[in-house]
Amino acid sequence: PKGARKLIEALSILVKTIPDVQLLVVGKKDAYAEKMLAYAQELDVGKNVLFTGWLTGEQIHRAYYAATVVAVPSIYLDPFPTMNMEAMACHKPVVATCIGGSKEVIVDGETGYIVNPYDIQSMVERLAELLTDTEKSIRFGESGYARVDRDFSLIKQAQKYEKLFTAAFC
Repeated sequence: PKGARKLIEALSILVKTIPDVQLLVVGKKDAYAEKMLAYAQELDVGKNVLFTGWLTGEQIHRAYYAATVVAVPSIYLDPFPTMNMEAMACHKPVVATCIGGSKEVIVDGETGYIVNPYDIQSMVERLAELLTDTEKSIRFGESGYARVDRDFSLIKQAQKYEKLFTAAFC
C-alpha cells in the first residue's frame, strides 16, 4: 500500500545505468516485505534489495545516514509521512510522491523532488539524478536540514500551538 511495487519498478530501470544501486528497506521482513522481495526477484533486482529488519533509535539514524537518497513512494493519502522530515534531519534529499502530505514538506527542486508514483520514468530520472550528482544531493540534503530546523523544530511547533491556543481562548 505504500508504493513499494512502484519503487521496485523504478529500481529495475535504475540498475541498467547504476548497476550497484541498492534499495535499503527499513523495517521487518513481514508478509508484505516478502511480496515486495518476490516482485523484486521477478524483475531480476532481488539482489539489489536489502531489508534491515526492525530498527530503533540510533540504528534508524545510521540507516538514514547510510543512504544517499531517501524514497517515500506513497500511493495512498498518507497525511504526513514522517520519513520525509527524518531524512531531511539527517541531511538527505528525498524523492517522494505527489499523493498525500509529502508535498507539504518537500520543496520540489530544493530539498528533493515530488513525483507522480505512476510516472516511473520520472521517478527513475529524479532518483538517478540525486544518486549520481553528489553536489546536488548534498545541496538538497543541507537545504532539507535547514527547512526542518527552521519550520518543523519542536520550538517552532510549540509556538504554533501557543498561537492557536491563545487565539481560541483569549
